This record gives sequence, C-alpha cells and structure tokens, in this order.
Amino acid sequence: MAQMGAAGDDDGERAVLHRLWRGGFPLGTTFWLYGLLGVVLVNLGQNGLEAAGAPPAVPFAVFLANGFWRLFMLVAVWRSAHLYRGPMHWRTLARLAWIVIVLDWAVRLLDRAG
Repeated sequence: MAQMGAAGDDDGERAVLHRLWRGGFPLGTTFWLYGLLGVVLVNLGQNGLEAAGAPPAVPFAVFLANGFWRLFMLVAVWRSAHLYRGPMHWRTLARLAWIVIVLDWAVRLLDRAG
C-alpha cells in the first residue's frame, strides 16, 4: 500500500509541474515560491556540496539542473504573467527578472567552461 502512496505523490508532483508549466498558479506564487525560493535553495545546496568537497561532477550536475529549472520557471512565470490581471508593470517586471535570472545562469555556465 505504501507503493500506491508513492505513485500518488509522483502524480501530485507531476500535477504541480504541469500546472506551473501552464501558468496555473498566481504570479506571486510562481515567481517567489516556486521560482526564486527554488533557485536560492538549489544554489545553497550546490555551494554546500562544493564546500563539503564533493566530487566536482556532483555540484556541476546540480548546477545544470538549476539551469533547467530556471528555463522551466521562465516559461512558468511568462505564462502566469500572461494570466495576471493586476497592474501591467508587475507582469513586465516578473518577465524581465526571469530573463535576467536565466542569463545569469548562462553567464556562469560560460565562465565555468572558459
């Protein structure tokens, strides 16, 4: 029976990801909770792995996953902003902020490669 619960949890996680992808959460929740807080927590984890002396491939894998998450969240924020009914400047600022967040990751990727 525990296995059924685990499968249900996976379905719940997929439902959240699908809802994010569609822009189905409010803009503030998408931007701050799933987006920015997620990136900050992953960055802290990556820094902790590096400080603990983990093999370089491990924090780099986390770094790559962080990049994919940022790209995913760019789409999620973009779509959520499209559905946002508040002041237009919040839509625009949220989108611009996520473009900068993704570009920050891309610059750091190029820096690691260089």
